[in-house]
Parts: sequence; C-alpha cells; structure tokens
Amino acid sequence: MTKVFIIGAHRTGTKTLAGFFDECFESTKGIHQYDTLRFVNVFSNMHISKKLPQSFFHLFLRKFWLNKIDRETIQYYVESNGFNYIAANYAKTYYPNVKIIHAIRDPRGFITSYYNWVGGKTSSSFAKKIIPYWNISGSELGHFSKEEWANMDTFQRFAYYWNFKNEMIEELYADDTDNYFILKFENLINQKKRPILLQNMLSYIGLHYNDNLLTYFDKKQNQSKQKILGKWQTWTPEQCKQVHDICHVLMKKYNYGNEPEWLEKLEHVR
Repeated sequence: MTKVFIIGAHRTGTKTLAGFFDECFESTKGIHQYDTLRFVNVFSNMHISKKLPQSFFHLFLRKFWLNKIDRETIQYYVESNGFNYIAANYAKTYYPNVKIIHAIRDPRGFITSYYNWVGGKTSSSFAKKIIPYWNISGSELGHFSKEEWANMDTFQRFAYYWNFKNEMIEELYADDTDNYFILKFENLINQKKRPILLQNMLSYIGLHYNDNLLTYFDKKQNQSKQKILGKWQTWTPEQCKQVHDICHVLMKKYNYGNEPEWLEKLEHVR
C-alpha cells in the first residue's frame, strides 16, 4: 500500500485534496480528519515543546494512529490535513517509501482564511483558545520571550504558525528528494497552472492523470463562513510589516510578496 501524507499549515486545500483522491480514483482512499488526529495534533505540539517524552509520543502514534492505518487494505492511502506535520516523520520510520506532499499557501491568504475560519466556527475558536497545545507557542520554543509572545495578537501569531510549520516541514522532509513534493495552493486553484501541477503530483504518487480531473477544483470548497479579516490589499501597512517581519524569508523562497502594492505598503512603515 502506498501511503501519502499531505501536510502543511491549515487552510491550504487539504480537505479538498482528501476529497479529490477519495472520489476521483479507484483503489484510493482520501481522508481529511478523524477524532484521533486531534490528539496527534496536541501531542505533536507537546512533544516539540518538550512537554511529552519521545517514547510516549511514539507509543501513542503506534497504538492509536499507525495501528488504524495498518488496518487499511486499499492500494493508495492519502491522509491530508494540517495535523500530521510532525507525526508523518515517525510514519516514515515505520513504513517504507512514505510519500510527503508539502501543501503551501501564500501566508497572506492563509492568515485571512484561517482568521475567518476560526472566527466563524465555534469549535475551531474553542480549540484555539481553550485546548492546551492546540497550537504551538513561540515562547516555549524560544523564538520569542514570554512577554513578546503575550503581546502578540492573533494576527501575528497566525503569521508565526505559518512560518513555523513550513520551516519545520522543510527541515524534516525536504532532504528526501524522492519522497517530497511541494504543492502550491495558488497553482491548484489556477485553471492555467492546475494541469501541470496535477500531472506532476499524480506522477509522483503513481496515479494516472486525465483531463477530466481538472474540474474537481473549480468549485470552492470548505469556505470560511465569516468575513472578519479582508484580503491583504485591505490591511494596514503596519499589518503588512508584521507579516513581513515574521515570514519574509520563506515568502521570498516561495515567491510571495513581489507585488508593487505590497512593497509600497511596506515602505510606509520602514
């Protein structure tokens, strides 16, 4: 069985991709989330914060996550979500030739989408605010002092989550060039760039491409219900600078943030 883990920050099309693989291919099962993965998320964040020993973390993954996957008999198993970004690395030691797909999105689009998603969904808002280690703490990882982290608002913390997760994923998986594939969300929803992206992704996994697959992504799915935060064009120069300060290295690497309007906003606060 070929095992594929699509990982990244939240709001990068992972639910849509799970549905795509589940609905469009025979002998393929695409899964977005199930209850165990919420514990995988929390325990992963506890582990990298040094609040959970590696031995216990790996024991949990074997008994409650990998054992579930072991019961699958399908030819291609695709798990696609923002929770497995640490756990998939352990799966690579447990299974041979695990395929990693790193789903990335412009941090400005991620922040807007995630902000509106959390604000418009009671369960997401509750999890973010109440459940310990639902998200990672920049102060516990030593990236900010406790005072700096406490003074950061949700907007800035979301920028940090985007940057941290994508940095971590690259660090853990990118060196294995045979089993690492970058998928840009913007290319997935762009009708002109979508064909070559799908061809390359399916070739990487070992699935066959045909043009009939393209239309699956034309319909918007899993949209945010609230419009609390607008697109970056509506942001203040100060907000733009906050995102730039946290994310600019990866933004440059992924070719985000080159628009004249964006650069002009940054100039206003330099």
